[in-house]
Amino acid sequence: KMARELKCSQGAIKHWLKKWEMKTNAKWTIERKNIRLEIESGYKTCSRCHQKLPLNSNNFYMRKERIFHYWCKKCNNEISLQKQTERKRKCVDYKGGKCNICGYNKYLGSLDFHHIDPTKKEYNISNLDTYSLEVLHKELDKCILVCKNCHGEIHGGITKWLPRM
Repeated sequence: KMARELKCSQGAIKHWLKKWEMKTNAKWTIERKNIRLEIESGYKTCSRCHQKLPLNSNNFYMRKERIFHYWCKKCNNEISLQKQTERKRKCVDYKGGKCNICGYNKYLGSLDFHHIDPTKKEYNISNLDTYSLEVLHKELDKCILVCKNCHGEIHGGITKWLPRM
């Protein structure tokens, strides 16, 4: 809860609590014991949807050393999709919100970022979640926004993109 409130990792909270020899309240300790007991029982309750599920890799993503995530896979995937969609929306808005060739703007998933000069491409824009918006903007400045049809035609040599004056 502290990590969520402060918008940082649980590891950071643990680090600073240990460094400054601080203790959390008894409620936190009880919650941790309940989680441990729950895990020993073979079930885990997702902290987001509160659904109790069998504790296995079908229901929960596993980190190193067999530590399972707090959220179930379904919740984790929903949140990831929301974040990726929101980030793509910001990138599409940054590039004008519509295809530079035909003006298409109906569906976000049908818009692509095409590198004008592939030799200056540092990374794929599709890895949206791994970069800050500032870094993305630098890469987006090397791209044009096109719909999937126009993008295919550019790569097929049918359509030539010329900058609008």
